[in-house]
Amino acid sequence: MARLLALTVLLAACDPTYLDEGFHVADDGVELHPGAMPATVAGDEDTAGLAIDACAWWADQLGADALVPSEPGYVTVALGLVPASTADLDAGGEPLGIASIGYSAWGSVLTCDVTISSDIAYDRDTALQVLRHELGHCLGLADDPGPPTTVDLRSVMASPLDPLGIVTDHDRALLAPYLEGL
Repeated sequence: MARLLALTVLLAACDPTYLDEGFHVADDGVELHPGAMPATVAGDEDTAGLAIDACAWWADQLGADALVPSEPGYVTVALGLVPASTADLDAGGEPLGIASIGYSAWGSVLTCDVTISSDIAYDRDTALQVLRHELGHCLGLADDPGPPTTVDLRSVMASPLDPLGIVTDHDRALLAPYLEGL
């Protein structure tokens, strides 16, 4: 019986590795992809409402329940201190959020802990936008790097974040095989 080795990687929007395929590649070269679908998402007392709303947004965008609110969740969401060196940053360089991912040796996402900066928690719209982006990382998606590439900057995975970000056709196509049967 093969043993799964759980590895942890911090996904950082400030310095992403992006392949044409659009899935994140960890520092050890493993390409990440969604794990069990649907992924369960659990918020704490401060983030439960955000988690529910973000899951509903992803379901609307994908036409499937890829992420569902549930206790316990293999994706957890909390407010806290986000180190600037590893975080998704806003256009001014302020830390917004981070997804810490545990994955198998084959790249299947096993766990994902999302931290949203408590400094932006007072602004629900921004916190929700950041959570949507971080949940994309929990599905294995990389940041869309923007110019000079041809990646759609309207993507929820754009960095810096677009307040009106959407799941692009490119991202939808990447996730389609994992959504079959949902």
